Amino acid sequence: RSSGERKRVDLALVFALLQVARPRSAHRAHYVLVDEVFDNLDKAVQAAVVRWCGVMSHTVVGWIVLYSSDCTHKAISRQKKKKRSKLLAPAHGSQEQQQQQPHHQQQHAAQVDEESRDEQGSKPPNPSKRPLSPTPSIASQSRRRMPLPPQDVVRHVIDVYLSSFNAILPLFHPPSLYRTVDVWYRQPADAKQPSCWAAINVALALAQCHGCGRLSPAVAQAVDVAECLQNAQSVLTDVLAGDPDLQTVQILLGLGMLFMGAKLGDARPPIIFVSTAVRLAQAMGMHRRDSYEGLTPNEAVQRRRVFWIAYILDRDVVARTRQAPIQHDADLDLDLPPNEDELTVKAGLGDADVDFNAGFVHVAGNDTCGEGAMTRFNLFRARIELAQIQERVYDCAFSVRARYMDAGESARLAQGIKLSIRQWKARLPAALGVDALLSQADNESGDDKNNTGSSSAPNLPTVMCYMHSLITECLGQLCRVNSMEVQWIEKVLSYARGTSLGDGEMTTMITPSFASSVPSPPAPPQGWSGLVSECRDFMRLFQSIRKKTPEFVNVQLCPFTSALICLSVNSFLSFEGDNRLADERLMAESAVILGRYNEQTQCAAIAKVLEMHTELDWHLMFLTAGLVV
Repeated sequence: RSSGERKRVDLALVFALLQVARPRSAHRAHYVLVDEVFDNLDKAVQAAVVRWCGVMSHTVVGWIVLYSSDCTHKAISRQKKKKRSKLLAPAHGSQEQQQQQPHHQQQHAAQVDEESRDEQGSKPPNPSKRPLSPTPSIASQSRRRMPLPPQDVVRHVIDVYLSSFNAILPLFHPPSLYRTVDVWYRQPADAKQPSCWAAINVALALAQCHGCGRLSPAVAQAVDVAECLQNAQSVLTDVLAGDPDLQTVQILLGLGMLFMGAKLGDARPPIIFVSTAVRLAQAMGMHRRDSYEGLTPNEAVQRRRVFWIAYILDRDVVARTRQAPIQHDADLDLDLPPNEDELTVKAGLGDADVDFNAGFVHVAGNDTCGEGAMTRFNLFRARIELAQIQERVYDCAFSVRARYMDAGESARLAQGIKLSIRQWKARLPAALGVDALLSQADNESGDDKNNTGSSSAPNLPTVMCYMHSLITECLGQLCRVNSMEVQWIEKVLSYARGTSLGDGEMTTMITPSFASSVPSPPAPPQGWSGLVSECRDFMRLFQSIRKKTPEFVNVQLCPFTSALICLSVNSFLSFEGDNRLADERLMAESAVILGRYNEQTQCAAIAKVLEMHTELDWHLMFLTAGLVV
């Protein structure tokens, strides 16, 4: 053939290959390449086809299965065919040899047929004859054992989780989770579902991370968080390949919670898990009222709670990444969980099997309730209200619209957010205030009872500390003063250096003439006093928590470092304030905590905050001592 003819044939073959290799499924793409056609192409055209298919091999046979972004295909090695010896009849031979020739040919033909059958048996099946329906990956098929600890251990861990962390953030419905565990241990191995195994592992890991140390040492040793996370993630592909259901969303949200504090500064896993969960919840219509028609009251309540947890975690990711949320307030029409008055009405009219008490805590009431009176407060609803404030902070400070706002409009929005925060704090019962929680911690004998008298919510101080960390973070972002935004702090440091240097003379007291020559300090941002007060409360509550798990510290480390630097700046600017001595003790203890943590993590952000705190403390020491260097 001529060169032009050859190119036309190659182009036609490439077109045929591309037609055959189109994706056959919306979830899993199957590419089928015909080796006979592929071998007839020029090497340059073969290389182009290989690049298009994404296969790093020059001989492509079989099919490639792209399964949830992981290629499980390995290129099949093509076996060499054995060379066949040719039967050559001699030109001149005896008559006997000529008579025996058909017999030899028959023997050789039988031998060739036998070799061909053996070779065909060892050769992989023709890919064009394989089924095109989606199939699980080979790795997931070999992982069907799915082990768990003994049933009594799992039941104990689930009890701790449901009575503590899940009581405030009701991700799982207790009867449903107990039923899942019981059915799992009764079913034969081949009937067990990967989604149930993943859900149990997520609940076990959450109990270890957020169980407030209530697990016995033997049980805690039998349940390893890293192993539970690995188990849940190992079957995540199979779980997501099925039809979306409530349990799938719960698994993703649980993984998002666990990875939120797993590694300092790494927000990628929470972004992936939480964003996927929110999208699945939207696909199931969990953000719309009309999608709940026809559901039982029990199932409807579970779905609403799971959606609101997805909403909360979505806002937590926004606060960490300063990126827009997946679920916008304008695109949902669900009512908030009920308060105490609404709960009474719902409990009287609703289904008897529905637990309307999830998210509620029983604490001592305010003075108006009478001495010794108890009140119920929906802490779950309060957390959702904080999440709504978090989105408003993003819209005011970091959204694209915020870049084009004039200063007046931005200030008005910030004032409205600060007012909402004050109103949120005013709705809290007195028993959930910082002073009440601190006095409760002082009265404890040091055992595991770190609560406000409620056995159903043993981690109230931990939860309230986390909420105060969110308020500190929101106020710091509105003021543009935090560990990530240090422009104003750098101005204060420059002012402190100039004050300390003065005219370059060593003096032992601040004279009026020197004071008049010193420039004024940088003006504090709007809302500075409120931010300092919140930093003070948050640091006091943070230090009062005796058992600080790594997850607890990692989640709140950014607000804690911001609180330390804000309090350091305020102590320098207001060194004659009434809270000077108490603030010095707070800062000293906080610096010790951060220094110890920095030795373990070698975090540059923590080191920078400690460096600024040390410098401000140095300037404050000489300023209060009447020395100017």
